[in-house]
Amino acid sequence: MVFSGLCDSDRYASACWKNRLEAATYTTDPKLWGELAAKLEKRLDGFPDSPINTARRQISDECLESVKKMREPSGIYRLNVVTGGGKTLAVMRSALYLARKFGKDHVFYVAPFTTIIDQTAQILRETFGRGDILLEHHSNLISYGKDENESEKQQREKEDQLDMFAERWDIPLILTSQVQFLGALFSGRGQCVRRMHQLCNSVLIFDEVQSIPVKCISMFNLAVNFLAGFCGCTAVLCSATQPALEEISRPLRLSEPADLVRDVRKRFPVFDRIQIIDKTQEEPYTADTLSEFVLQLPREVKSVLIVLNTKKAVKEVHAQLKAKGRAGVALFHLSTNMCGAHRLAKITEMNSLLAQHKAVICVSTNLIEAGVDISFDAVIRSETGLDSLTQASGRCNRNKFVERGYVYLIRYEETGLAMLPDLRRAQDAMTRVLSDMSVEPVQDYFSEETLRSYYHYYYHEQRGSMDYPVPHDGGRTLFDFLAANRKARVEYESRHERAHHGILHQAFRTAGREFRVIDENTTGVLVPYGKGIELQRQLLSASDYLDKKTLFRDLQRYSVSVYPDGLRKLEKDHKLRFFENLGIYCLLDEDSYDDEYGIVFEGGIDPAKYIC
Repeated sequence: MVFSGLCDSDRYASACWKNRLEAATYTTDPKLWGELAAKLEKRLDGFPDSPINTARRQISDECLESVKKMREPSGIYRLNVVTGGGKTLAVMRSALYLARKFGKDHVFYVAPFTTIIDQTAQILRETFGRGDILLEHHSNLISYGKDENESEKQQREKEDQLDMFAERWDIPLILTSQVQFLGALFSGRGQCVRRMHQLCNSVLIFDEVQSIPVKCISMFNLAVNFLAGFCGCTAVLCSATQPALEEISRPLRLSEPADLVRDVRKRFPVFDRIQIIDKTQEEPYTADTLSEFVLQLPREVKSVLIVLNTKKAVKEVHAQLKAKGRAGVALFHLSTNMCGAHRLAKITEMNSLLAQHKAVICVSTNLIEAGVDISFDAVIRSETGLDSLTQASGRCNRNKFVERGYVYLIRYEETGLAMLPDLRRAQDAMTRVLSDMSVEPVQDYFSEETLRSYYHYYYHEQRGSMDYPVPHDGGRTLFDFLAANRKARVEYESRHERAHHGILHQAFRTAGREFRVIDENTTGVLVPYGKGIELQRQLLSASDYLDKKTLFRDLQRYSVSVYPDGLRKLEKDHKLRFFENLGIYCLLDEDSYDDEYGIVFEGGIDPAKYIC
């Protein structure tokens, strides 16, 4: 933590000196949290009366009452609320109260999918009426690049120069991804390390916490324990499908009482609004047969959401539906090949049509199934885990306009799933749950018993993978690198014939180099979409340091995270340019960014390996 503060202050002071600026110390106005809380209360009071909105308000009130009883400025809590139960605004309301009560410096909202961040940021901007106190931080736009002719010293000097523009998290309210949060704690990259100290004395909201990758669970648990125990943080873990992180071998140390709201599903039957139809025993669907199934649904089913596991499958089904067509039906595609502003525009357009009860079909990766406020008459989900099925179900009949909506669980002929081991294990665990349920007289997919059974199967099979195994290093783990580092100590003692008596045993550099939340590092690419085109021009011509910093923040919503082979393909086709003075990649060819599909990779790419 001290090292993080030192790195940040060094780079910030250097940037101020080079740009003739006076260094400023970040402080949060104590009055700010109260002002934001008042504006959020006004928004909550403006929701129309309905049975489901009444239940949401009661859940929010109970959550707030729980945090009002807190006497300690730090701790770890859970908010377990059914999908569509209003947990995002409920937890933000409580977080603002905690920030004001205990004088917190920041409120962090951490989510697995950028789509959640996009929509939540839009709601909060509208609520608060200002954008200067809120930051969306999706990805690291700045890339150092690599010139084989550069010396290590030259590379380091270039990194120091570009780190001047790196995001510092010096904003009161920060919405960021799991990748960025975990990177600040464990990555060895300078622009990640410098952000870690900003987590101190903060409220940390972890939305959809069940999405933490299995390999990162032990490190996540101990990091949150550390932030709450030593850094003055209050952490709230939000989910409709809470994983039992307190029961694994390296447990999360929950406060008492841990749950901010209890027994939501039992106490609020208004949220019982969908029925699961299991079709996994049938033959797997293809793009052709699935499109036929959708088009043959009853006419009263006006809107359908189809959630598939890979971008390739999504594009195939969308293309089939587009080719077959149906008069008066609006067809949409969503994937993370589209930038955040583009996805949000499509979701906003869909919500407008759905509010008018128009016919809508959306084909999407799993980016839409958690935290996105949208409702369809029916949802079709390809085979997945119970947590994802529950989240997808939350996009069906969300406001209970009809008594019952229908969610179809299917098998789809998808290739490339071998590249998605967590998904395969989730599917296997779900298969075992479905087998168990087949002999039960009443099949309740969302009961606590079913969820507990699912996580038992899912985690039990992976109990040896939670310490972040490093496959090429003889079975060692990143956890061991950052803890006892036993193998290195034994090697030292063998080589030097004496014990190692140093205070620190950890291999921080090795762990930082090896750590990545997803198996392949992605690179942020600025794309020519909407206002992003003009913002790119402004950035490339800007000379003022503060103007560049502002533009970097504004451009977060106009970037797409691209995998290495996709980056190479775009470079080979001369559709990409790297601006070394800023450390950014820009997509130069507007024809390579499609209004339906986002970035288009023509040939040489296997989209099946990419997931949302």
